[in-house]
Amino acid sequence: MGIDLVRAGQRVLALPERAIPPRHRGDYLACISPGWQRNRRELYPMPLRQRLPLLPIPLRQSESRVTLDLQVVLDQAYATGRYDRLDYGAKLNPALAAEEAAWVKTLLRERSAGKPG
Repeated sequence: MGIDLVRAGQRVLALPERAIPPRHRGDYLACISPGWQRNRRELYPMPLRQRLPLLPIPLRQSESRVTLDLQVVLDQAYATGRYDRLDYGAKLNPALAAEEAAWVKTLLRERSAGKPG
């Protein structure tokens, strides 16, 4: 399984870029490959404005998948990792698309004003 939350550089997925549908190449991605089906890849796009997904993680072929709530994992990492100390208003490299940048700016303004996001 690979989870790609990197915004620049080479992806960290066990999936070549050409195999990613063009409409998802700008998204964050998760890629799951069951161990008993090495050539099978399941791609889960994670658009910036949406909650991170519940990922169905395969353990053994004879067992049901377990659910990994990626949003809960990220929220826990944020809460314990002091990421609230980062400057989320800093210029990004690479920059977000204009529509995404406007959404982030609004979200940050609302958060700093104490409104729910």
